[in-house]
Amino acid sequence: CLKRAGELKLAASAYRKLGKYVAIAKMYASAAEKTNNRREAIEMLTACANAWEDAGRLTQAMLVRLSHRELQKAGFQMLNQSFPERDRLRQVALPHLEARKLYDAALAVCQQLGLDHKVDELARTSAFHHLRRGDKSSMFQAVKQFSSPAMQIDFLRQHGERTQVVEL
Repeated sequence: CLKRAGELKLAASAYRKLGKYVAIAKMYASAAEKTNNRREAIEMLTACANAWEDAGRLTQAMLVRLSHRELQKAGFQMLNQSFPERDRLRQVALPHLEARKLYDAALAVCQQLGLDHKVDELARTSAFHHLRRGDKSSMFQAVKQFSSPAMQIDFLRQHGERTQVVEL
């Protein structure tokens, strides 16, 4: 009845008393979509991610956290925690990070997973992304991740500054 009446927070608390964490997460996600207040939406999304975690569905919890700028720090912390499913969670997070243009985080995940073939590709994408944004220092950090020193120098000669080439 509460769900049909639009009282999603009350419905979530009723589900909490019943111990139905998946239903709680879905209620909070629905409530976050329907609210017009960004602060309330973030609070509800945080509760949604916590409910997914309580239900044992770490993938959904991580995806909720990485999907919203305000919750990304908690999502990154979740990727760095030590638990049995960590590598599988990182593999799921990788395409999501790339889609959100969080190339530096995706690069770190690739290095943690040992995906050397993907590291070079992401480092190049990250360098171009930072170049477009005008962030020369972040671009230089991404260029340092290139596997080949010749590629590093060529990229910096084309797009970087002379001091960066000399420093490399």
